[in-house]
Amino acid sequence: MAAKAQHSAQDNTGSSVLSQTPLPISLASSILASTIPLPEHPLIAYSVYTCELPSTDGLEQLDVARKAVLARNQDRSLVDSLMPVVHIAKDVSALYVFALGSTERQLPGHDALFSLELEHLTVTERSSFIPAGIYPCSAACASRAEPCGQCLHSARARSSPPEPLPRIPLRQPLMLFLQAARDRLIDDIAEASKLHPRGRTVTRMKGGFLLGSILFSSEWGSGWENHVRSRTMIYCHLQVHITFSTRTPSTARLVIQPIMQPTYYLPLYSSLPLPAGVPVVLLPHGVPA
Repeated sequence: MAAKAQHSAQDNTGSSVLSQTPLPISLASSILASTIPLPEHPLIAYSVYTCELPSTDGLEQLDVARKAVLARNQDRSLVDSLMPVVHIAKDVSALYVFALGSTERQLPGHDALFSLELEHLTVTERSSFIPAGIYPCSAACASRAEPCGQCLHSARARSSPPEPLPRIPLRQPLMLFLQAARDRLIDDIAEASKLHPRGRTVTRMKGGFLLGSILFSSEWGSGWENHVRSRTMIYCHLQVHITFSTRTPSTARLVIQPIMQPTYYLPLYSSLPLPAGVPVVLLPHGVPA
């Protein structure tokens, strides 16, 4: 949980503007971005699970299954893991589970996905797509789930996708895959922070995480601890993209771009006891208490 700071200091540095506007960093920037290579000849496979239980019980069961999938990953890397995400829609809610594979060889994640069985859930769809086939060669091809012959034939001759939007059947699976990958990255960052208790605290929030102040102090900082604890937290939003080269469609990678923003929030532990009326935000969803 995080409490909103009751009184803001006089803004002499433009911090209030920064808290509303992300820093101007793009994919062309040479800093604050990292990549995760995907397997050679990458294949993104997924299974869709639904629950026949009543709506409330069904949503709970989907979340139980999501946690069960995460528990199976143990110490596996993102590339070798199953990545679950719950998709809640008006008509039906489902659990999507993604795995990275290859069109040239069988990988452990693909095998694990194919054999995955979840209690009270039924597989309603199994499918896959390749990064090089996400974008259609023309508007007429956009409604196809798989690339046509022209897409594959002209892929090496193009320097950029002719259509700016993914294929219509792949838009939802692609969006959910990137969300599942982002969730996994945030979990990894939060878990890694626990290994360094003297470092900054990391708390998950929405599509990113909050960075707290460094709790450890030395004799050099004696008498200044209150200034450290009163600093507001920094929010880091993660943007995840999948990129590939049309000239070498056998390779692809995930690009992770953090967007840093100052906030007006303070850790709850440093603000106790709270006076009446102080707003409190519940994490990780960032909703008011």
